[in-house]
Amino acid sequence: MDLSVIALTLAISFLSFFYLRKFFFAAHTRNRGVPEPTGAWPIIGHLHLLNGSQMPHKIFGQMAEKYGPIFRLKLGVNQVVIVSDHKIAKECFTTNDRAFANRPKSLASEILGYNYAMFGLGPYGPYWREIRKIVTIEFLSARRIKMLKHVREFEVKLAVRETYEYWLKNNSSSNLNGAVKMEMKEWFGNLIMNSMVKMLFGVQYTDKEDEERNKAQKAIRRFLELFGVSVVADFLPYLRWLDIGGHEKAMKETAKEMDFIIEDWLAEHRRKRKLRGNKCGDEDDFMDVMLSICEDKDLHGFDADTIIKATCVVRLNFVILNISHAN
Repeated sequence: MDLSVIALTLAISFLSFFYLRKFFFAAHTRNRGVPEPTGAWPIIGHLHLLNGSQMPHKIFGQMAEKYGPIFRLKLGVNQVVIVSDHKIAKECFTTNDRAFANRPKSLASEILGYNYAMFGLGPYGPYWREIRKIVTIEFLSARRIKMLKHVREFEVKLAVRETYEYWLKNNSSSNLNGAVKMEMKEWFGNLIMNSMVKMLFGVQYTDKEDEERNKAQKAIRRFLELFGVSVVADFLPYLRWLDIGGHEKAMKETAKEMDFIIEDWLAEHRRKRKLRGNKCGDEDDFMDVMLSICEDKDLHGFDADTIIKATCVVRLNFVILNISHAN
């Protein structure tokens, strides 16, 4: 018999078994109190409803009008609960916060997230709690925000000065009576990026380092884009080997590029710490703080370098991602 026929037969048998197993045993694990929209397809569930014709939040909003403030969807092998009522959402993140603290496994969290070392993307547990405490105290506390005030002020003044210089350079050729057009979304994006990189990694680019800055910004933006991509393997893990869309390959390339940049910054921090005798000061950035806490330690299976890089990068990405969504 032809090998292709054998392969096709095995594939159909496997998919049929998978579907029948789900069909017969779903009732034992299903929460009957939460409605489920009709129209689920075999294997993929409701994935076909998220076809890109509308933004997902609009689709979910239309479903909420029909099925109520809480309903569930089957997205491949994942069961997803959609909540659109603030009282239910509050209950999820207060009374039942531990039940919702876990994050689903994904290709991005594994490859880009240092194998789930990024605490915001990893499973709830001792490591998650410890890193969350460090971030809350050392980066989000009122004391640390006040200490880093000078960085934010410097970056704003620098951005304003660059805007003025841009106007001086282009106003004479403008046809708008001296007014000059400027892309403000890019302006704000660069301001946020530069401020965060300075506060987290202590990196301050000069005009002579534009190429290096652009390279880092490009890698970070690509990093963010890949975190937001819908990957087939996240919903149908048994198709991961196909790498549909080439996302896994892109993630591995971007992860390697990002790690090279962060590793270079980490080595520079270690060199400076050695010169000053490992002393901490008020001018320390977040990577300095993480080095002082995690140096030569293993926390719950992760080495110090992985913890430092993953935690610094996740703070950078979450802030920039929130700014991007706001825009």
